[in-house]
Amino acid sequence: MVSCIVLAAGASSRFGSPKPLTRLHSRPLISFLSEQLLKTQLGEILVVLGADADAIRPCVCRDPRIKCIFNESFTRGQTSSFKKGLTAVSADTEGVLLLPADTPFVLPETIDTIVETFLKNPFPILVPTYKGRGGHPPVFSKTLFAEFAKLSDEAPLSTVQQIHASEILKLPVCDEGVALSFNTPLEFEKIRNKTSLGG
Repeated sequence: MVSCIVLAAGASSRFGSPKPLTRLHSRPLISFLSEQLLKTQLGEILVVLGADADAIRPCVCRDPRIKCIFNESFTRGQTSSFKKGLTAVSADTEGVLLLPADTPFVLPETIDTIVETFLKNPFPILVPTYKGRGGHPPVFSKTLFAEFAKLSDEAPLSTVQQIHASEILKLPVCDEGVALSFNTPLEFEKIRNKTSLGG
């Protein structure tokens, strides 16, 4: 089984309003994203909340596979939220797929390909690529969980990936969504207008 940790705890300061509540297909982005993830073979989906948690939580799809977790230290950054998610991961998971909420354009079938490839290949890290460009969501083996737990909350999430740079399996995919994320409303509109999931 592979788990998924969705990072939805940030304050979205550059965006100007909560990214997870941005409208996509006539509903909040986090609703759309959780619906998409439920179409995959992911064993569990852990949504880490922080800023605006009370507004975002009701928009997450209700399903036995989905669990919302509140990160009291969300102001410390993504690493603290990922570490919080790891504390709630099932003991029988083989790895964790990391998906920031501002990367909602990855196709469900792409996620399934990532999961299947990871389970068949014993690499510590798998990173999908689009036209040579690395993207999201990466998958981290359970063998790395202890290393993440030791990171300071302020350390970049990429720290562990850099340490294990020679042990990364790069998976080319035909889905541009793995390389698309946004920080401003203008970036979001540009991406939404060019992708099949933009709607």
